[in-house]
Amino acid sequence: MNLLKNFRLKVKINIVILSVSFSTVVLGFSIFSYNTINTYKTNLIDNGILTARLVGEFALIPLTYQEEDRAFQTLLKLKQMPDIQNCMIYDEYGKLFVSYNQKKDNLVHNQSLFTDSTYFEGKYLHIYQPINFQAVRYGIIYLRISTKSLNYTIGQHGQMVGLVMALLLIFSLFISNYVQGVISSPIINLARFTAKISEKGTEGERILHDTPDEIGELYQNFNYMLGQIEKRQAENNEARIKLKENHRQLIEIIDAIPQLIYIKDINNRYLLANKRLCDLFNVLPSELIGKTQKEIAPWFSFELDKTRELDKVINKHDSIFIPEAEFSDYMGNTAFLQLTKLPFMYNGQNSLLGVGVDITGVLRAENALRESQELFAVFMDMLPAATFIKNSDSKYLYVNEYLKRNFEAQLWIDNLVVINTDKDLSRVISEDKKAIEAATSFEEILLDKHGNLRHYATWKFPVKRKDKEPLIGGIAVEITHRKRAEKKINFFIDELKRNNQELAEFNYVASHDLREPLRTLTSYCELLKEDAGDNLNNDAKEDLEFIVNAARRMNALIQDLLELSRAGRVDMNRRKTDLNKCATNAVKDLDSFIKEKNAQVTIEKLPEVIGDEMHLTRVFQNLIHNAIKFNNSKKPIVKIIVLDQTEYQVKISVEDNGIGIDEEFQLQVFAPFKRLHPSGKYEGTGIGLAICKKIIERHGGKIELYSKPNNGSKFTFSIKIAEEKTQ
Repeated sequence: MNLLKNFRLKVKINIVILSVSFSTVVLGFSIFSYNTINTYKTNLIDNGILTARLVGEFALIPLTYQEEDRAFQTLLKLKQMPDIQNCMIYDEYGKLFVSYNQKKDNLVHNQSLFTDSTYFEGKYLHIYQPINFQAVRYGIIYLRISTKSLNYTIGQHGQMVGLVMALLLIFSLFISNYVQGVISSPIINLARFTAKISEKGTEGERILHDTPDEIGELYQNFNYMLGQIEKRQAENNEARIKLKENHRQLIEIIDAIPQLIYIKDINNRYLLANKRLCDLFNVLPSELIGKTQKEIAPWFSFELDKTRELDKVINKHDSIFIPEAEFSDYMGNTAFLQLTKLPFMYNGQNSLLGVGVDITGVLRAENALRESQELFAVFMDMLPAATFIKNSDSKYLYVNEYLKRNFEAQLWIDNLVVINTDKDLSRVISEDKKAIEAATSFEEILLDKHGNLRHYATWKFPVKRKDKEPLIGGIAVEITHRKRAEKKINFFIDELKRNNQELAEFNYVASHDLREPLRTLTSYCELLKEDAGDNLNNDAKEDLEFIVNAARRMNALIQDLLELSRAGRVDMNRRKTDLNKCATNAVKDLDSFIKEKNAQVTIEKLPEVIGDEMHLTRVFQNLIHNAIKFNNSKKPIVKIIVLDQTEYQVKISVEDNGIGIDEEFQLQVFAPFKRLHPSGKYEGTGIGLAICKKIIERHGGKIELYSKPNNGSKFTFSIKIAEEKTQ
């Protein structure tokens, strides 16, 4: 394409059209000639194969019976086909049987005789065909055919193609001349018109067009472009007016901005300044423009722009940032500015653009924040516990003095650190991710800088920040002493379990081995009484009866002792229990005793509690039995009511009209085997109330007595109430 750029448009079009035409003609005739030559070759091959098959069929019988003369006579007929130069017939073993040679020369077979093939080599076509009959091969026939006639035909075809191509190229030359004239004329006219309007302007000028083709569209679009140019010129004029108005508005906006904004030239004179700067210098804008700072405010304590700064910004096109500049205004107030100075083009000249931000309030806030952080650090360092802050990647951002002193934690900052003896890094990271969502707490063992193991109770919690990723806060309180105490407690618990086991073994001995002699003593006393009969005097009988009663009381004491022991050791089946059912079952168990004493037991509606039904029934049974037993009235009365009820527990009262208990003995009645009356007056061993106290205390409650002699007694006990809804 670079070769055409120096030619005129007409020549370029001619060259392009001729190049396309010539390429098309050459490509077309090349394809046509290639297909025609292949057709000639294919026909020659097909005819040769057909001839070989026909000769093979005629030679089949002579070949079978080895009649060479007859076969040769068949081959002589090939003289009618001058292109066939040689024909040879071989038997099934590859031995030459008969041959016909129009042209005698030494033949060398480049192919195996037993391979069916056809190929061109030099000036000849070589054909190998089998002589088969009923799928049995009897021999091979070989033909060598001259390609002289084929080459002559191809040459004639080439001459015809060349002649036609020459005629087509001549025709293309005439066509290209005509086409380039049609195409180039409108473009040349457009170029001349463009040169004209570039000299005289576009106003009112248009190019005429009367063709509906692309050239006509080009003329039309060009005219439209001229109209748009005229429109843009009008808009530009209007824009200049608006630009002046916008400049005025920009000055107003700059004046409204609370930051200092000014523009200076290389001579340190103000070219532009907003109202904030004028107020700072206590001058009017008209007094400031074109003057230096020393001329308008010699009293100002800080020089905004030094000579070297002007040179650096304006001449070297560099920027300057002053983070903090202290100054005093015209009233003597101290303030701080943050200045940014940039190179700026103003009215076609290099200038300095200065922007100043009053950071007095910011600095005061930073000082207050710094003091707050110092107080926070002092407070955290005074804590007798470890405090730390991590980022979301589990890297430490802050550690207090406790951690530095005991763990050298100053080395942890911006690092992933694991000092737990039972955790790896992945587990610590997992805990931290959970702490970002919600507060977590756990106990852990840490290795301090001296290699000592220390127990800590640790709390991790999210530290939410506005528009920033949350952090992880943590507090760890050492519980090493508590853990040691717990270890001691566990040791004593194990000792207590061992003692309880020994007590259980003792109870077994007491319930079997200790009671067995008593049963034996009682039995032999009864036998002695029966055997002696009337031989015993009254004193002896009374002595035997005394021995039997003492043995029975001893047996009852042992049995009650076992009951008291079981009440404190047997596992309790705590569940939602209806106290109405417990009290009712107790009354049913005492039904005969209640009727015998003509007693009346009333039960108000009682709530459901969390407890063991069997043990609570035993409490009601003992309290009701005592209320009736220690009662001298003709009709003992027992009332079971709810004395007080809260959200968490209920207080039950069992009140009677019995003999009452003196105040000095009220605490003793809950002691095991503590009797306030002779055994002959009231039966029993004094263990019932001790069992009640043991059961109520195992339920987390408390049993109390309120009584006066001859005014009845009121036993109260509290117990945890059942929730209305269970999870």
